Amino acid sequence: MSNPAPIFAKRGLNRLESAVYVGCSPGLFDDMVADDRMPQPRQLSERRFVWDRFELDRAFEALPYKNENSLGDDEGDDWKDVEERDSGADS
Repeated sequence: MSNPAPIFAKRGLNRLESAVYVGCSPGLFDDMVADDRMPQPRQLSERRFVWDRFELDRAFEALPYKNENSLGDDEGDDWKDVEERDSGADS
């Protein structure tokens, strides 16, 4: 009886996987990346980009609840705010 290979959760997700992971269409995901509600991808090679699952988690947690903030206001956190807040917490 052989030992099964360990199973790891993928950390780098492609565009479609990232959209599915946060629960939206690829088009809406692109819009959220463009307006900084979601992080920019990481570059693995000249043509290969992936999103860090942990960064997606933090960006998702920063999204407002239904009646908390209007998505059109400047009061809510965008990805840059989350990233700055989290990096400042490590200092």
